[in-house]
Amino acid sequence: MRQDHAYCVNLVRERDKEGYLCGLLTTSPRAYFALKALNAEIAAIKDSHRSQQRSEGTLLALQMRFQWWMDAIDQVIYGDADHNSYSHSPIIRSLKHAHHEYGFTRRFLERLIESRRADLDVVQYSTMDDLIQYTEDSVSAMLYLSLETLGVRDDAADEVAYHAGVGIGLVTAIRSIPYNLRVHENLSVPSDVLRTESSRQRDDLILSLLAEEDSPIAPLTEQQKQLWQDAVQEMVAVASWHLSKAQQLQIQVPRNARVAFLPVVPSMLYLSQLQGPANYNVFDPTLNDPSQRRLKLLLLLSRTWLTGRAIVIDTLRKATVKPIEAAGQQSRNYCLYYFAFTMKYAALVALLAGSASAFAPAQQSSRAATSLQAEKSKALPFLNRPKLLDGSMAGDNGFDPLGLSEVNAVGIDLYWLREAEIKHCRLAMMAAAGFIWVEAFGPAPGCEMASDKNQITAFWQFWDAQPQYIAFSLIFIGLLEMIGGIATTSGRESGQRAPGDFGLDPLKIKGDKAKFEKYQLQEIKNGRLAMWAAAGQILQGCTTGEGAIGNLF
Repeated sequence: MRQDHAYCVNLVRERDKEGYLCGLLTTSPRAYFALKALNAEIAAIKDSHRSQQRSEGTLLALQMRFQWWMDAIDQVIYGDADHNSYSHSPIIRSLKHAHHEYGFTRRFLERLIESRRADLDVVQYSTMDDLIQYTEDSVSAMLYLSLETLGVRDDAADEVAYHAGVGIGLVTAIRSIPYNLRVHENLSVPSDVLRTESSRQRDDLILSLLAEEDSPIAPLTEQQKQLWQDAVQEMVAVASWHLSKAQQLQIQVPRNARVAFLPVVPSMLYLSQLQGPANYNVFDPTLNDPSQRRLKLLLLLSRTWLTGRAIVIDTLRKATVKPIEAAGQQSRNYCLYYFAFTMKYAALVALLAGSASAFAPAQQSSRAATSLQAEKSKALPFLNRPKLLDGSMAGDNGFDPLGLSEVNAVGIDLYWLREAEIKHCRLAMMAAAGFIWVEAFGPAPGCEMASDKNQITAFWQFWDAQPQYIAFSLIFIGLLEMIGGIATTSGRESGQRAPGDFGLDPLKIKGDKAKFEKYQLQEIKNGRLAMWAAAGQILQGCTTGEGAIGNLF
């Protein structure tokens, strides 16, 4: 079972990176990743061939692939066939094990596959209602199953899952517009929303959008631009209404089960960027740029996981969409209410950006198989080694399950992270030793007023007696940080300075390469241990009121 689970985790990590990140925070990861792996496999079927290149034989082959998954679920998961060809799939084996533990509702799994199969022939949905029905059958069904893995089966929670799933599905449809246009030459915008007067007008709009790849909006006529912007705004409005409704009803869901709705967070972040900086331009390259999304999504997911609350935040502004008139139809006016999960503590998870659904681009199976056979991490052999952690840095064993090494936003990259780690290692080693030294031998000369054995209490004693010393220390620390920041920036740009290297080498260790590398490894290992030690000393001091030595006894 461990190998099957590792296969599912790696598959989801390759094809649905946002889903992978959410899975790291769930309390039932084996069942979650089994379901996500199934979803990734069936979502990839439609994208395995371009719409324009599908012959009748190709379409039949794709239909047979869907039927294979349906038969596998019927015979292995809900039947007694344990040793046929279907049971050779690690995904099916993982699903069977999860079903034995949680008892998945059969119609949700079948609806998930059938909706993808029905979508195989769809070039453009006729109405918004048709698209909403598809998103419920696919995305909401996944949320229903996710709730079951958390022990929640009631109508109130399912209502929240329905609205959240529809909202996520509509946002994914918007996100996939550039991909569908480029690869399949069709639009994931319903006909009644696009409101072109004829199929020829629709085809002209597609050709105009395809005319200039870098700036698809530029070649459009004024009439086409207005039609296009109105359609995008209306889809955003409907998606936002459903997400807002889910937010209002989330109080009905048990707190421990709200982790099932973490996939809402990436959708809300996308909506905020689309409405804000992108100004409803779905072709803006920054919308799906991982370097522009990772850090903010990291913080939003962190607070969501810790608080279990979904509330409106300032980065997601409220707005309204002007009524959109359709010939012969009643005017529609949807209000955009945005909600997103906020965070209470940072730095718990990092984003490996991406998205997955029927609309999202899927990798070819051969490419995925190659990736899944990539070199494994030494620290976590069930995960692939992060591409930037090649073992060249001291203490690098490929431990990066959250993808922090791939963050590259607002000045933060692997060089910056290594610099920060070394700095905190050195500070933690001095702090851990200093706590014990002062407790054992007393305060330094001039600091006699800080007499308590608990260093947290001693700090506040010193603060009350000599606040000017604390102020001077803060100024001095600020100067050191400024110098360190300049060194980090110049070193990163020039490539001539290793992280943490300030040229201090009084013992001339750098001259002996083997000895230098040995001390580098010792420094990073002891520093990582010291960070845990210092954090433990502070936590114990705040909890018990005793010093580090006192807490040992």
